[in-house]
Amino acid sequence: MIWVWLTVLFAEDSLGLRLLDLDVPSVVEDGDPVWLNCSFDLENDDLYSVKWYKNSVEFYRYLPKEEPKAHKYELPGVYVDLERSGESHVSLFRTDLDSEGTYRCEVSAEAPSFQTERAERELRIYELPKEDPVMKGIRDSYSPGDVVDVTCVAAPSKPAAILKWYINGKETPKYYEKPLQPLTKDKLLGSKLGLRFTVKPTQQWNNPTHIRCTAVIVQEYSQSVEELFVRDTKSSELRAAVFEEKMIKILYFDGQATKGQLSNFD
Repeated sequence: MIWVWLTVLFAEDSLGLRLLDLDVPSVVEDGDPVWLNCSFDLENDDLYSVKWYKNSVEFYRYLPKEEPKAHKYELPGVYVDLERSGESHVSLFRTDLDSEGTYRCEVSAEAPSFQTERAERELRIYELPKEDPVMKGIRDSYSPGDVVDVTCVAAPSKPAAILKWYINGKETPKYYEKPLQPLTKDKLLGSKLGLRFTVKPTQQWNNPTHIRCTAVIVQEYSQSVEELFVRDTKSSELRAAVFEEKMIKILYFDGQATKGQLSNFD
């Protein structure tokens, strides 16, 4: 019985600092605030310090036995709100493209253990395009034998938009597509993708026919621009559908389609 009691006593004395969880968002939109949280259990230890790093450079520390307890250090892209930061969390009141990187939380116990636990997570910044995607090169009508040669252009973003072409809801064959040189602006990348094919007499076009280009930035956000063509019943031509002499543009956000701003034909 004495041996059992000594074993339990030793186990209780050995309990110490444990890092439970590190909460760092994986993806954040440029400009948004960020809440970083580092959960830990001291068990029988006393807290000595909590330190935060971005790409191995310290930007915040919390020392419970000092006054003031919280300190911040200037670092590009890291905008600490001291009033909203504390022992286990750090508030960043805004972000920019320089905020991207690896964030590490490091928790240290007081004597006698001097135990230190650490964990890190990656944070990525995305920036949405300032403009909707546009479709260039569309003609008012197409007849069999005509070449459809159009380009979809997505404004600069981070990461660059992934473009896809669709005809009547079906993704076009890869051999229809023309990869084009991407656009660059500051730290952002624009995207361009061409679509080229010949209208065949035997080609099955629905009435109406939709040609759509979709630009996907991140999983939660996508936009698209769409042209609508209607077959001329007196000929084999496909003519652009006109609504008050303007093209109908459809925007997609979070999978929901809504009628967007109307724009003139090029």
